[in-house]
Amino acid sequence: MGLLFSAADSWLSVGDTRVIHTAVAVKFMFG
Repeated sequence: MGLLFSAADSWLSVGDTRVIHTAVAVKFMFG
């Protein structure tokens, strides 16, 4: 269960990073 939680946590971290990069790219294009 700990391993599953760790995998889910790393997946969420990747998702957050992707969202942040997208937001930065949009801000750079339109800001």
